[in-house]
Amino acid sequence: MPNNLLIYMTAHDAIEAIAQRTAQILREDKPEQKQPNPEAEEPISIQEVCSLLKVSRPTLHNWMAQGTIPFHRKGRRVYLFKSQVLKSLEEPKRLGRSRA
Repeated sequence: MPNNLLIYMTAHDAIEAIAQRTAQILREDKPEQKQPNPEAEEPISIQEVCSLLKVSRPTLHNWMAQGTIPFHRKGRRVYLFKSQVLKSLEEPKRLGRSRA
């Protein structure tokens, strides 16, 4: 037989209990404050990626559209990170159907 406990309380007491428990959970799960990392990687331009990979802009844009090269977009700006670009080349993304 399950151990169920039935408690009667007013709506105000229930709201207060929920608020206290929520605050407790948020304090426990609060992520650590990250200090700014001075060595944080700066984004590189599309032209720099083209020079790094020795490909043309249209080729790079095609690879970005296919999902081969990761990029980040904020508004109309496109950001690429050298480490992510190089990692994507080490672990290529397979597109299309698999050959059987």
